[in-house]
Amino acid sequence: MENLGKFLHDQRENKGLSYAKIWRDIRIREDQIKLMENNKFGDLGVYGVAKAIVYNYARYLELDSDEVISEFHKTMPEFSQENYQPQHLDKEKRIMLSPNFLWMIGIVIFVVVLGVILWTAYRNGYLKTPEFSSKSKADSVMIKPQDEVSVETDSLRNRMLKITENITKSANDNNKSQGAKLKQFSPVIDTTDYVGEQLGDSPINVKTD
Repeated sequence: MENLGKFLHDQRENKGLSYAKIWRDIRIREDQIKLMENNKFGDLGVYGVAKAIVYNYARYLELDSDEVISEFHKTMPEFSQENYQPQHLDKEKRIMLSPNFLWMIGIVIFVVVLGVILWTAYRNGYLKTPEFSSKSKADSVMIKPQDEVSVETDSLRNRMLKITENITKSANDNNKSQGAKLKQFSPVIDTTDYVGEQLGDSPINVKTD
């Protein structure tokens, strides 16, 4: 193979391939194809780019890719081969954080923010400590009157029971005395103050003449 560019041109013409069809199939532009067919491989780009374009184009034309690349090495200027250095893409260094670590950071931030809010509210007087001593005193004061009321109620009940017993006893005595004096028709009025005797001086004990 004396002329690689003419060889590629003849193969394309024999297959009846247009520039538009080649672009649709393998995305090689018309200007790039013309550069290859005119043996201007150095204008395709750096050595690696030019070699990749020629290799893909040879496979598309169903040619012997090894033979085409061998001829390409002869045609490509030597200085472009020497200056060509493959580009090594550095992998991005990524810091992988576990979900548990992220949750822990979120919880710590939440606790710190909550503590600052509570401390600020306490200093401004919005929060107050509970006064247990005053509450216990209030409870004792409330319980004491209940005990006194219960004691007074029991004593009043006992007095009323005694008054009832005395009235019943007095009524029985009067009935006996009235039975002995059947001839006397004047009614007997009992003016004894039984309640006053039991209760003593009291606002509810009203004296009658």
